[in-house]
Amino acid sequence: MAYLFDGKEIAAERLGKLNALFAPATENFLRGRARGKIGAAWDLGCGVGHTTRSLRSAVEADAYIGWDNSEFAIRRARETSENMPEISYRVADIAQPGFTDEPADLIYMRLLLTHLKAPEASLLLWSERLRPGGRILLEETESIATGMPAFRDYIAVVDAMLEANGNFLYIGETLDKMAFGGRLAKEYSATGLVPATARQAAEMFLLNLATWRDTEFIRANYSADVARIERGLTELAGTASKEPAITWSMRRMALTRAL
Repeated sequence: MAYLFDGKEIAAERLGKLNALFAPATENFLRGRARGKIGAAWDLGCGVGHTTRSLRSAVEADAYIGWDNSEFAIRRARETSENMPEISYRVADIAQPGFTDEPADLIYMRLLLTHLKAPEASLLLWSERLRPGGRILLEETESIATGMPAFRDYIAVVDAMLEANGNFLYIGETLDKMAFGGRLAKEYSATGLVPATARQAAEMFLLNLATWRDTEFIRANYSADVARIERGLTELAGTASKEPAITWSMRRMALTRAL
Protein backbone atom coordinates (compact mmCIF):
# COMPACT_ATOMS: atom_id res chain seq x y z
CA MET A 1 0.00 0.00 0.00
CA ALA A 2 1.77 3.15 -1.21
CA TYR A 3 1.49 6.16 1.10
CA LEU A 4 2.20 9.55 -0.43
CA PHE A 5 2.77 11.42 2.83
CA ASP A 6 5.53 9.32 4.33
CA GLY A 7 8.58 11.01 5.76
CA LYS A 8 9.28 9.35 9.09
CA GLU A 9 10.14 12.14 11.57
CA ILE A 10 8.35 14.81 9.55
CA ALA A 11 5.32 12.56 9.16
CA ALA A 12 5.33 11.79 12.88
CA GLU A 13 5.33 15.51 13.70
CA ARG A 14 2.50 16.15 11.25
CA LEU A 15 0.43 13.29 12.67
CA GLY A 16 0.83 14.78 16.13
CA LYS A 17 -0.54 18.12 14.96
CA LEU A 18 -3.34 16.47 13.03
CA ASN A 19 -4.34 14.40 16.04
CA ALA A 20 -4.42 17.44 18.32
CA LEU A 21 -6.99 18.90 15.94
CA PHE A 22 -9.09 15.82 15.20
CA ALA A 23 -8.91 13.77 18.43
CA PRO A 24 -11.78 15.43 20.38
CA ALA A 25 -14.30 14.77 17.59
CA THR A 26 -12.88 11.29 17.04
CA GLU A 27 -13.31 10.30 20.68
CA ASN A 28 -16.86 11.68 20.79
CA PHE A 29 -17.72 9.64 17.70
CA LEU A 30 -16.21 6.47 19.15
CA ARG A 31 -18.00 6.86 22.48
CA GLY A 32 -21.31 7.29 20.70
CA ARG A 33 -21.03 4.34 18.31
CA ALA A 34 -19.04 1.63 20.14
CA ARG A 35 -21.51 -0.34 22.22
CA GLY A 36 -21.64 -3.66 24.04
CA LYS A 37 -18.83 -5.92 25.17
CA ILE A 38 -15.72 -5.45 23.06
CA GLY A 39 -12.94 -7.98 23.09
CA ALA A 40 -10.47 -6.86 20.43
CA ALA A 41 -10.55 -3.30 19.05
CA TRP A 42 -8.41 -2.61 15.98
CA ASP A 43 -7.01 0.66 14.67
CA LEU A 44 -6.13 0.28 10.99
CA GLY A 45 -3.49 2.62 9.57
CA CYS A 46 -2.54 3.57 13.12
CA GLY A 47 0.57 5.55 12.20
CA VAL A 48 2.54 6.45 15.32
CA GLY A 49 -0.30 5.41 17.62
CA HIS A 50 -2.30 8.58 18.28
CA THR A 51 -5.56 7.09 17.04
CA THR A 52 -4.95 3.82 18.88
CA ARG A 53 -4.59 5.71 22.14
CA SER A 54 -7.77 7.67 21.32
CA LEU A 55 -9.49 4.34 20.76
CA ARG A 56 -8.31 3.19 24.16
CA SER A 57 -9.52 6.41 25.80
CA ALA A 58 -12.99 6.28 24.26
CA VAL A 59 -13.80 2.56 24.07
CA GLU A 60 -13.71 -0.14 26.73
CA ALA A 61 -12.10 -3.26 25.28
CA ASP A 62 -10.00 -6.15 26.48
CA ALA A 63 -7.26 -5.43 23.93
CA TYR A 64 -6.35 -2.79 21.36
CA ILE A 65 -4.29 -3.53 18.26
CA GLY A 66 -2.82 -0.87 15.98
CA TRP A 67 -1.88 -1.96 12.45
CA ASP A 68 0.37 -0.11 9.99
CA ASN A 69 2.76 -1.04 7.19
CA SER A 70 5.48 1.36 8.37
CA GLU A 71 8.08 -0.21 10.65
CA PHE A 72 9.16 3.28 11.72
CA ALA A 73 5.60 4.25 12.72
CA ILE A 74 5.02 1.03 14.63
CA ARG A 75 8.32 1.39 16.46
CA ARG A 76 7.40 4.94 17.48
CA ALA A 77 3.89 3.83 18.47
CA ARG A 78 5.31 1.14 20.74
CA GLU A 79 7.69 3.63 22.36
CA THR A 80 4.90 6.09 23.14
CA SER A 81 2.49 3.42 24.41
CA GLU A 82 4.91 1.40 26.52
CA ASN A 83 2.97 2.12 29.72
CA MET A 84 -0.24 0.75 28.16
CA PRO A 85 0.12 -3.05 28.11
CA GLU A 86 -3.38 -3.53 26.72
CA ILE A 87 -2.22 -1.93 23.44
CA SER A 88 -0.14 -3.87 20.92
CA TYR A 89 1.05 -2.90 17.45
CA ARG A 90 1.62 -4.98 14.33
CA VAL A 91 3.47 -4.29 11.08
CA ALA A 92 1.33 -5.47 8.17
CA ASP A 93 0.02 -4.43 4.77
CA ILE A 94 -3.63 -4.33 5.77
CA ALA A 95 -4.77 -3.94 2.16
CA GLN A 96 -3.61 -7.48 1.38
CA PRO A 97 -5.84 -10.54 1.92
CA GLY A 98 -4.55 -12.80 4.64
CA PHE A 99 -2.66 -10.07 6.52
CA THR A 100 -4.07 -11.73 9.65
CA ASP A 101 -6.45 -14.49 10.69
CA GLU A 102 -7.22 -12.89 14.06
CA PRO A 103 -10.83 -11.87 14.84
CA ALA A 104 -11.98 -8.39 15.84
CA ASP A 105 -15.04 -6.98 17.59
CA LEU A 106 -14.44 -3.38 16.49
CA ILE A 107 -12.40 -2.03 13.58
CA TYR A 108 -11.67 1.70 13.42
CA MET A 109 -9.90 3.89 10.88
CA ARG A 110 -9.41 7.63 10.32
CA LEU A 111 -8.22 9.14 7.04
CA LEU A 112 -7.10 5.72 5.81
CA LEU A 113 -9.47 4.92 2.93
CA THR A 114 -8.52 8.13 1.14
CA HIS A 115 -5.11 6.51 0.53
CA LEU A 116 -6.37 3.15 -0.79
CA LYS A 117 -7.00 2.23 -4.42
CA ALA A 118 -9.91 -0.11 -3.63
CA PRO A 119 -11.64 1.19 -0.49
CA GLU A 120 -14.83 -0.84 -0.87
CA ALA A 121 -12.93 -4.08 -1.41
CA SER A 122 -10.76 -3.27 1.60
CA LEU A 123 -13.77 -2.70 3.83
CA LEU A 124 -15.25 -6.01 2.73
CA LEU A 125 -11.91 -7.73 3.36
CA TRP A 126 -11.74 -6.35 6.89
CA SER A 127 -15.39 -7.20 7.58
CA GLU A 128 -14.48 -10.87 7.22
CA ARG A 129 -12.44 -10.55 10.42
CA LEU A 130 -15.41 -9.23 12.43
CA ARG A 131 -17.07 -11.41 15.01
CA PRO A 132 -20.91 -11.53 14.94
CA GLY A 133 -22.27 -8.15 15.98
CA GLY A 134 -18.95 -6.43 15.30
CA ARG A 135 -18.66 -2.96 13.77
CA ILE A 136 -16.46 -0.96 11.47
CA LEU A 137 -16.23 2.71 12.47
CA LEU A 138 -14.61 5.16 10.07
CA GLU A 139 -13.89 8.86 9.57
CA GLU A 140 -13.01 10.20 6.13
CA THR A 141 -13.01 13.59 4.42
CA GLU A 142 -16.24 14.69 2.75
CA SER A 143 -15.14 18.22 1.86
CA ILE A 144 -12.79 21.02 2.91
CA ALA A 145 -13.95 24.64 2.96
CA THR A 146 -11.63 27.65 3.10
CA GLY A 147 -11.40 31.17 1.79
CA MET A 148 -7.60 31.26 1.95
CA PRO A 149 -5.97 31.13 -1.52
CA ALA A 150 -2.84 29.40 -0.20
CA PHE A 151 -4.97 26.66 1.36
CA ARG A 152 -7.06 26.27 -1.78
CA ASP A 153 -3.93 25.98 -3.93
CA TYR A 154 -2.35 23.46 -1.57
CA ILE A 155 -5.50 21.33 -1.45
CA ALA A 156 -5.82 21.38 -5.25
CA VAL A 157 -2.30 19.96 -5.58
CA VAL A 158 -2.97 17.26 -2.98
CA ASP A 159 -6.24 16.34 -4.70
CA ALA A 160 -4.48 16.00 -8.05
CA MET A 161 -1.59 14.02 -6.58
CA LEU A 162 -3.94 11.57 -4.88
CA GLU A 163 -6.02 11.17 -8.03
CA ALA A 164 -2.89 10.42 -10.07
CA ASN A 165 -2.11 7.67 -7.55
CA GLY A 166 -5.61 6.17 -7.83
CA ASN A 167 -6.74 7.64 -4.51
CA PHE A 168 -9.57 9.97 -3.47
CA LEU A 169 -9.30 13.06 -1.28
CA TYR A 170 -13.04 13.64 -0.89
CA ILE A 171 -14.03 10.02 -0.41
CA GLY A 172 -16.73 10.58 2.21
CA GLU A 173 -19.70 10.96 -0.13
CA THR A 174 -18.56 7.97 -2.20
CA LEU A 175 -18.43 5.80 0.92
CA ASP A 176 -21.91 6.91 1.92
CA LYS A 177 -23.30 5.70 -1.42
CA MET A 178 -21.66 2.26 -1.32
CA ALA A 179 -23.97 -0.74 -0.97
CA PHE A 180 -21.17 -3.23 -0.17
CA GLY A 181 -22.99 -6.00 -2.03
CA GLY A 182 -25.25 -6.46 0.96
CA ARG A 183 -22.33 -7.76 3.01
CA LEU A 184 -22.07 -4.68 5.23
CA ALA A 185 -25.06 -2.87 6.69
CA LYS A 186 -24.95 0.88 7.22
CA GLU A 187 -25.92 1.48 10.84
CA TYR A 188 -24.96 5.16 10.94
CA SER A 189 -23.72 7.78 8.49
CA ALA A 190 -23.44 11.52 9.10
CA THR A 191 -21.03 14.40 8.67
CA GLY A 192 -19.42 16.58 11.32
CA LEU A 193 -17.24 19.67 11.10
CA VAL A 194 -13.65 20.05 12.29
CA PRO A 195 -12.52 23.71 12.10
CA ALA A 196 -8.91 24.86 12.30
CA THR A 197 -7.13 28.17 12.60
CA ALA A 198 -4.80 29.38 9.87
CA ARG A 199 -1.77 28.49 11.98
CA GLN A 200 -2.98 24.96 12.79
CA ALA A 201 -3.69 24.08 9.17
CA ALA A 202 -0.62 25.82 7.71
CA GLU A 203 1.76 24.04 10.08
CA MET A 204 0.28 20.65 9.09
CA PHE A 205 0.33 21.46 5.39
CA LEU A 206 3.94 22.65 5.47
CA LEU A 207 5.04 19.37 7.01
CA ASN A 208 3.12 17.46 4.35
CA LEU A 209 4.55 19.58 1.56
CA ALA A 210 8.07 18.78 2.75
CA THR A 211 7.45 15.06 2.19
CA TRP A 212 6.23 15.27 -1.42
CA ARG A 213 7.59 18.50 -2.93
CA ASP A 214 10.42 16.66 -4.75
CA THR A 215 8.39 13.71 -6.06
CA GLU A 216 8.28 12.97 -9.78
CA PHE A 217 4.61 13.95 -10.03
CA ILE A 218 5.16 17.35 -8.44
CA ARG A 219 8.27 18.07 -10.51
CA ALA A 220 6.37 17.21 -13.69
CA ASN A 221 3.19 19.13 -12.92
CA TYR A 222 3.66 21.73 -10.17
CA SER A 223 7.34 22.67 -10.06
CA ALA A 224 6.47 26.33 -10.71
CA ASP A 225 3.84 26.40 -7.94
CA VAL A 226 5.41 24.74 -4.92
CA ALA A 227 7.58 27.67 -3.79
CA ARG A 228 4.63 30.07 -4.06
CA ILE A 229 2.35 27.76 -2.08
CA GLU A 230 5.06 27.26 0.53
CA ARG A 231 5.47 31.03 0.95
CA GLY A 232 1.73 31.44 1.42
CA LEU A 233 1.56 28.64 3.98
CA THR A 234 4.57 30.01 5.85
CA GLU A 235 2.87 33.38 6.11
CA LEU A 236 -0.33 31.78 7.43
CA ALA A 237 1.66 29.70 9.92
CA GLY A 238 2.83 32.95 11.49
CA THR A 239 -0.65 34.35 12.09
CA ALA A 240 -2.08 34.51 15.60
CA SER A 241 -5.82 34.62 14.84
CA LYS A 242 -7.90 32.06 16.71
CA GLU A 243 -10.77 32.31 14.21
CA PRO A 244 -11.40 29.26 11.98
CA ALA A 245 -9.77 29.66 8.58
CA ILE A 246 -10.49 26.19 7.18
CA THR A 247 -13.05 23.51 8.01
CA TRP A 248 -13.06 19.79 7.32
CA SER A 249 -16.43 18.09 6.85
CA MET A 250 -15.85 14.52 8.02
CA ARG A 251 -18.03 11.59 6.99
CA ARG A 252 -18.47 9.28 9.97
CA MET A 253 -19.94 5.83 9.45
CA ALA A 254 -20.74 2.73 11.46
CA LEU A 255 -21.01 -0.50 9.47
CA THR A 256 -21.96 -3.98 10.68
CA ARG A 257 -21.30 -7.31 9.05
CA ALA A 258 -24.53 -8.45 7.39
CA LEU A 259 -23.51 -11.96 6.32
